[in-house]
Amino acid sequence: MGDSPGHADPASLHRRRSRTGHGADFAIVDKPLAYLGPAKALAAMVVDMLWDGAAAAREVTAKARPPMTRASYLAAQRGLARRETYEG
Repeated sequence: MGDSPGHADPASLHRRRSRTGHGADFAIVDKPLAYLGPAKALAAMVVDMLWDGAAAAREVTAKARPPMTRASYLAAQRGLARRETYEG
């Protein structure tokens, strides 16, 4: 935890927003904390994955088994992408 950008303390998570997490009244309270914290965490992960000739990234990609093929993923996404018009 501490100052590591990859580990946010649970108390800081609620300070980023106000009201309901996925509700109409959602509002970001502390923009630097809400935007920069996650960006720093992702940047730190990239450094970790690329360190030592990208050994960690190569290990992840060698072991990864995606649940869908590229073709099945695209078919699923295209099945969701449609326009509906309410005629009421």
